[in-house]
Amino acid sequence: MASWTSLDLARYVVTTLVLAWAGFAIVRSQKPLLVAGRGWLWVTLTAAIALGHWPVNFWLDNPLICPIVVSLLYLVSLIGLAPDDTVLTASTSPVSHWFQRGLVAAMAGTIGGVMLWTFFL
Repeated sequence: MASWTSLDLARYVVTTLVLAWAGFAIVRSQKPLLVAGRGWLWVTLTAAIALGHWPVNFWLDNPLICPIVVSLLYLVSLIGLAPDDTVLTASTSPVSHWFQRGLVAAMAGTIGGVMLWTFFL
């Protein structure tokens, strides 16, 4: 079991919150891509952010719980960006369809990050 000081714990909490907020802020700022007909770019961005924070957490020497919490916060915050209520129905609008793909891509990016952490980092 690793011995953490209070400064380490504070750094872990701060980096976790900052990484989750940064990912959300980037995706939120690029949400107009969905309406502009470039949904594929938004989907790629959601996956890249979901995958990209894992090596950053490793580089910062954060324990495994930090990227897991970042992923959970990021995925929950993405759900809050839903463009309309048709996201949960079978007949979705084109924007909602791209949004659903973005959620799936973010989950795939998270799984890729777990595999990256497990096998390579």
